Amino acid sequence: MLYTLAEYNFSLFFGLAVQAYESTLVSSQTPFDQFLAGNRSAFTPQQQQGWQLFTRRGCIGCHASTELTAASFRNVTGRGRIGRAPIPGTPVEDTGFFAIGVRPPQEDVALGADDGFGNSLSEARLAQQGKFSQLLGENPPTLDPPLSPSDTILANGAFKTPGLRNIELTAPYFHNGGTLTLEQVIDFYSRGGDFGGLPVLNLTNNEKQAFVAFLRGLTDERVRFQRAPFDHPQLFIPNGHPGDQNAVVNDGKGQATDQLLEIPAVGRNGGNPIPDFLSNFSTTGTTLSQ
Repeated sequence: MLYTLAEYNFSLFFGLAVQAYESTLVSSQTPFDQFLAGNRSAFTPQQQQGWQLFTRRGCIGCHASTELTAASFRNVTGRGRIGRAPIPGTPVEDTGFFAIGVRPPQEDVALGADDGFGNSLSEARLAQQGKFSQLLGENPPTLDPPLSPSDTILANGAFKTPGLRNIELTAPYFHNGGTLTLEQVIDFYSRGGDFGGLPVLNLTNNEKQAFVAFLRGLTDERVRFQRAPFDHPQLFIPNGHPGDQNAVVNDGKGQATDQLLEIPAVGRNGGNPIPDFLSNFSTTGTTLSQ
């Protein structure tokens, strides 16, 4: 079968189109943004306390700048794709990736793993092995002191730091969905993680509540209510197949019938707020078989 150039490269064009569209979705109208712009009343005293704790207890080291992630394009472009503090013996790490003790590294090696061709997923390790230029098509960043074979690479158990904007709406949390609420997240950090990797903060109950209040101040109400530019047309999401563990419904062509979950269209003025993760989702969509 012959394909046109556009057909053969459909996945590339589709990916570029999605990238161009998503670049327009900037949730920059949060109480946090208003607070940073000089409106001190945009944050409650409790939220201001949470912001102070966030900056003073080291959280901003991973969740940096207004993007609230050290893995942002701006931060990686400015700091380089790998780096370390300019101190002899300081470990080298991939910019924006951190091991925080969600699971033991031997159980979930994460960035420390290899791809299907035996190459490390860690760019810091590729640089140490002399593969950076060959595989990534550019010279590795220059480190001070220079990278050496004896340097420790912090990659095992490391995951990319997510941004915190609209985090109130994105439960469950961490890469494995191991915590269900923001309160549980703050408890995790207060005890220093579950498997090491973090300092123990020993937060008081008032400090924990202030942290959570601050995180809730990172929600853009346009996102919560799906207002433009965060509105969307009617969408159908694959949701398994009608049947049970023994058999599924034949679609008449020898294939399993697709079961689709309908996400109703939302206009530019928005609609119902995005439901909380722990809420009953039975009213958020209609299951169809097609």
